[in-house]
Amino acid sequence: MRRFIVFAAVVMTGISLPAASLGADSKSAELTPAETARLRGLIQQLGDRSFKVREHAASQIVAYGRLAAPFLREAQNNSAAEIRTRSARLLPIAMQHDLEKIIKSFLDDKDGKQSAGLAGWGRFKEVAGNDETARQLFVDLHRVDNDLLEQIDSDPAGAATKVNARCQEFMQARNFGQAVGTTTQVAVMLFAVLNPKLKLDANSQNMFSSGLYTMSFQQRGKDMLKENSAVRRMLVQYILTGSQTVNYQNMYLVANLELKEGVDIAKKFLKGSERDPYTRSMALAILGKIGSRSEIPEVLPFLDNTSSVGSVQFGNGVNINTQMRDVALATLVQVSGLNMADYDFAYLKAFNNNMGRVNLNFALSPGMLGFSDDATRLASIKKWKVWYEGEKKRK
Repeated sequence: MRRFIVFAAVVMTGISLPAASLGADSKSAELTPAETARLRGLIQQLGDRSFKVREHAASQIVAYGRLAAPFLREAQNNSAAEIRTRSARLLPIAMQHDLEKIIKSFLDDKDGKQSAGLAGWGRFKEVAGNDETARQLFVDLHRVDNDLLEQIDSDPAGAATKVNARCQEFMQARNFGQAVGTTTQVAVMLFAVLNPKLKLDANSQNMFSSGLYTMSFQQRGKDMLKENSAVRRMLVQYILTGSQTVNYQNMYLVANLELKEGVDIAKKFLKGSERDPYTRSMALAILGKIGSRSEIPEVLPFLDNTSSVGSVQFGNGVNINTQMRDVALATLVQVSGLNMADYDFAYLKAFNNNMGRVNLNFALSPGMLGFSDDATRLASIKKWKVWYEGEKKRK
């Protein structure tokens, strides 16, 4: 508790800082010989018999911010136990003191006319925005993980090694049912993974996407990924710029979260000819779930696409072979406001699932939206086309 009292005292009473320790340049600043001698004397006072002297010395040391760090580390080997203990407690407080002054300057600079002073701001506003929500989240990121954000700028290779390890921890924590953490912790990971300087390996990206997907099944995790607009912007950027190895998994994430940006994401994935059939089929299924009639022109070309997106055989002998055009048909039926049960989809016929719209399981499993034979498939496609031509004539 005492360490927080000391920190609050320094901030609230306005103890004057050595001029060299203010602002973003404090890391490169040097103490004068007089200040060095004074700082060493203050550290010795941490072992004074008087509680008042010890507390006053602590407040003065913290005011030096990062400049006190090497002295406090050295003091942790002091022969006096009280000096060792207090130095260890004061070190993180002194480091935080400088950071809080920079943060205050950043938050006060509403127009962005001054140098941000916080590592990564230029990149962060590109992927998360520059509004009040984004600025506050950026500040929180520094309070939680300032060292990593600075390392991304100064030592990308070292930061990549650290983030690769965190991706694995992130997935394991989610998959083994541990708490989802905080919005800020997730935002730190999103921001780091999005940084092109880090060049993360494919395995790490897979693990991170897997962790996000698991999060999306928990209400708290779902809220964390959707409610903060800056986090959501980063999530959308991550989904859109992910490698081929995580595209399909990221589309599952979009479907499960029902992101309001999901329609635009799905359209972009459909237009990318480099996307594999499975990823594009997921994009079609998402449009069927959250899209509207305005998406019909985007989907129509896929009614002629015979690419396979999987097959399945059930124990009762039902075979389902799914092609891209089948998923397109299911999407068109849904966005047209028609009944899926009227179009002879094999799964619906076999299991009596007479729903008006495809449920969440189908949106996550487009491979179920197929037929058992070509004759039924072509008849169903023709049926929708006849309906659509009639609609165009009526309008």
